Amino acid sequence: MDYIVHSLPESLNKLKVSYGILESKILDDYINKKIATFSIESGTIKKKNVKLDQYAQDILSKSILKAQEFCEKRLGKFFHCFT
Repeated sequence: MDYIVHSLPESLNKLKVSYGILESKILDDYINKKIATFSIESGTIKKKNVKLDQYAQDILSKSILKAQEFCEKRLGKFFHCFT
């Protein structure tokens, strides 16, 4: 066995999506829209969920797209890191 695969933490299971093979532009749009729905619990305002600011959304989106690109180059077009 070349790789050891661990189950995702339960907190990430709801983020799993099987989207098949998408063109880069469609994947980019999808990831940006998905991330725009994310919210975090504010540390300054008790128990209030707030949207990620645009900078955090952009960084997260670019990181996911770069990771996907890496997986496609290293593991093949039909392998998806985030499926």
